[in-house]
Amino acid sequence: MRPMLRLYWRLTFFCSLLMVAPILLIRTRQYDDRGIRQLLQTDGCPTPCFLGIRPGITTAPEAITLLRESQWVRPETIAYVEWDKGGGAVWTWDKQASPLLGSRQSSFISSRRNGVQVVDILHVTTLVASGDAFLTLGTTAYTATGDTGLYNQVYVAWFYPDQGISIWSNMNCPTYNDHLWMRPIIVQFRLSISRSERTNLQGARC
Repeated sequence: MRPMLRLYWRLTFFCSLLMVAPILLIRTRQYDDRGIRQLLQTDGCPTPCFLGIRPGITTAPEAITLLRESQWVRPETIAYVEWDKGGGAVWTWDKQASPLLGSRQSSFISSRRNGVQVVDILHVTTLVASGDAFLTLGTTAYTATGDTGLYNQVYVAWFYPDQGISIWSNMNCPTYNDHLWMRPIIVQFRLSISRSERTNLQGARC
């Protein structure tokens, strides 16, 4: 009986070690958000800034040139349209782009100021989980939820007025916190960001 008991305890210890070891390994690894910071906070370029494009400052022609010169962008996919009061462009990312960028098109919106089109808003699709972006940018009192216009879907947004950045994530109803932090985000760069209402992020409007 005793040999069987010893074997049982050895097997129990071995199984427990197999379960605990990965957890300890994960907890001892240092969190690396350099890729996310490179995406959200461009070095040497005052925020808000992305690929050298600064909303409120960079003109639309300058932005198109920066996009064409970027190794991240497929230049043949850049399409720009201009009208009396504004304009806009869309483009697709190249294979050399950051792996954190999404496959969907990104875009910018411009408005005419003193006869010149100036970039107002940059929309960048990403594969960054909302929880990782939240850890990198920190807490904010300015958040919002609302309907996307699609059936059974809402958006959740975090606003960082001092950095000119907001992050958006679409969620299916019902919304749960564990799903919320894993959803990929769209990043919006804008010189002036409206400070929206607070919400408890508990699946409001679902």
